[in-house]
Amino acid sequence: MTSRSESACTLSRDRVREELAASDVFFLSSVDDPMPLSVVEAVQQRLRTVTYHRVGSREVLEGVAGYRSFAEYTPEAALDALRRVLDEEVSETDYRDVQELFDIPAFAARMTAALGLETRGGRPDGDGTGSGSPNERFSAVLARHGTYLAEDFVRHFTAGRHDDALRVGTEILRRRQPVDVLVGMAEIRARRGEPEEACRLLAAAAIAGGDRARVWTEVARVADLLGARGRSIRQLARKEAVRVQLGNHSSRLLKSD
Repeated sequence: MTSRSESACTLSRDRVREELAASDVFFLSSVDDPMPLSVVEAVQQRLRTVTYHRVGSREVLEGVAGYRSFAEYTPEAALDALRRVLDEEVSETDYRDVQELFDIPAFAARMTAALGLETRGGRPDGDGTGSGSPNERFSAVLARHGTYLAEDFVRHFTAGRHDDALRVGTEILRRRQPVDVLVGMAEIRARRGEPEEACRLLAAAAIAGGDRARVWTEVARVADLLGARGRSIRQLARKEAVRVQLGNHSSRLLKSD
């Protein structure tokens, strides 16, 4: 193996881009990394990517064509993931969504909201009314399962059974974090005069995936229910929605050329 590998040590930013552009797959061997920036760089280069199952990137990239993870930390499992990902074509749409999720302006805006943009004292209190820890309730992952629970949430919410909607929504958040459920729960909390919990739910919605322009538009709509308390969030969300819409429009124009 030593004769077939090259240790590059520290590389300049330009050299990193050159190496990634010349590669077929980006393989990250880390055992535990909450959100490796190297994976974001690989996504920017539209490079097939393989990571260990416990790395935080999996929560964002799971199910995206061009990404694979391996559950057992063994050479055989890693090699199998590499072989499988080489048989796939990178999904331009999904990779673009992931890149958009982590570009600097959007990431800074979401982190500002998540760290308590509107909370008194600079940070939100931890006395949420839902069950489970904040990490369990607000782990930013893409919703791919639990369709029946989402349907229950919509039915209860539409019928005005808000206690039932909150109960089902909390159960959904223990598993995954669909944006529509987050926004719906935030709207319930806002209408009930519970701004702290509403802000936390809106922050989670801003971090989660999905149609970014629509998400920011919905965040702005619900923040408007908070009055002066949600003014900064509303302004931020409107700016982000416009920025994403302009970016999407520019991309379509470039493709048409």
